[in-house]
Amino acid sequence: MGVPVARKQFGWLTPSVGFDIGHRPEAKGRPGYYVCPFLLGDTLVARCDLKADRARKILMIRSAFLEPGQDARRVVPDLACELRHMQAWLELDTNEVSERGDLARMLQGSLRRAADQLATSWRKKHFRREMFSVGLP
Repeated sequence: MGVPVARKQFGWLTPSVGFDIGHRPEAKGRPGYYVCPFLLGDTLVARCDLKADRARKILMIRSAFLEPGQDARRVVPDLACELRHMQAWLELDTNEVSERGDLARMLQGSLRRAADQLATSWRKKHFRREMFSVGLP
């Protein structure tokens, strides 16, 4: 799909929201082809530069930016949830958030807490199963 066709189909992917589809070298510092816009309802609230490192089985969040006028405390929990879904869909084991972007630190903390909660839940479930599967003397 060419850029003009994509602009017609997805009118919100235009320079009016600060980025455009079409690849730009990373060194230019502007998001380009690999930007993942994040919508809450019909509002663009954030964008991330994502890359799946399939060799290491990691979803790399190379940058995370909040759109102007949005509240990070409202956006980050939903964004983290969607990124975890994407990680699972791509069959990746974990994620890695770089320091680039105004949402990076908050997103990193949210994803880390979610991973810790999942690990704790798994340990509790399996510990209980092992307790009941081992017979008493």
